[in-house]
Amino acid sequence: MEGQKPDRRKSPAFRHINACFLEMLKKKSIDQISVGELCEKLSINRSTFYRHYADIYALLDSIVDDCFSELFSLPVSQAEAGGSFEEMGYQHILNVCTVAEQKKELYQQLLFGRTNTQLMQRLTEATYQLYLSAHEGSDYIPTEEATLHYHFLANGIIGIWVAWLRDDCVIPKELVAKAAMEQITAFFGKMNELYWTEERKKR
Repeated sequence: MEGQKPDRRKSPAFRHINACFLEMLKKKSIDQISVGELCEKLSINRSTFYRHYADIYALLDSIVDDCFSELFSLPVSQAEAGGSFEEMGYQHILNVCTVAEQKKELYQQLLFGRTNTQLMQRLTEATYQLYLSAHEGSDYIPTEEATLHYHFLANGIIGIWVAWLRDDCVIPKELVAKAAMEQITAFFGKMNELYWTEERKKR
């Protein structure tokens, strides 16, 4: 469109900065990496770096933001095409595993590298909110006690995915999605038994 700003993410400099930074991050923690060292390795001016990022930490945040969107936001939207709860849940988890498998080294680095990127924590919190919102619009309002169960589920599901990545994605992703969805289905069945039934009995 006329007047629309170009997407800097498509520029060669942007891609080169990200790639070089991730290579450096394999060998050093982020507090050991400077803008000057990164620019020297790339043979670029500091001004080129600062056109894209405020500092090294903003660079890491940008990479993690993109990965979070790939792993959570996009798969959720793709799974919302209809079907049963089990079918959509399975497809969502399979989408996440497919993305992670395609960029396995990147996600292994962000999850298990020298620097805490907060990616796992963000995914766990988003997963918690996703499952909690499954009851929005129903006659069930989660109590403080009930929300503890949702934290357990979110940590467990992300834990399955993280363990799979740590083991180098050896198990077929279809089995991972199936196992995770079985846990989710069992969880919601138990939640209905513990909370929904009791709430309805009081009416």
